[in-house]
Amino acid sequence: MTDARGFGLDISKWIKETVPARVAEVQRTIVAEALTLIVQATPVGNHTKWKANILRRRRAGREGRAAGSGEPLPRGYVGGHARKNWQVTIGASSSRPLSGVDANGSEALRIGYDVAASIKSPTIAYIGNPLPYMFRLENGWSKQAPRGMVAQAVAAISAKYARVQ
Repeated sequence: MTDARGFGLDISKWIKETVPARVAEVQRTIVAEALTLIVQATPVGNHTKWKANILRRRRAGREGRAAGSGEPLPRGYVGGHARKNWQVTIGASSSRPLSGVDANGSEALRIGYDVAASIKSPTIAYIGNPLPYMFRLENGWSKQAPRGMVAQAVAAISAKYARVQ
């Protein structure tokens, strides 16, 4: 049988070593799950359904059409750019938009999972998207995500982990 002093030392060791490692493990899991939900819910523009494009199509000639679609694209349109810009960071949120597209989200997920896997002790991790139109997307601008992406992910993760022990 362990005496009170030995028990206290065992508890101290457990608190210093086991608890932080377990918290970091749960944090890595939650960050990866939240990122997955957010990226998968992020709309990728379907220019064939945009009201503005339907109107442009009626007025447009052959110029300005997407290859093979017959639909005119809005100026500067890049499909999959919003998904590409979901970034996981540690300590501070990212304010630098990334260039390019990631329509299926695989690159954003791969990079984000790598950052999540690097969490070795409890820390502040951010999942953010610095594009200027993300606020609008999160607040129902797209019919593909009328209730947003982040709010839905937070609700799902909160419900799932409400009873974590």
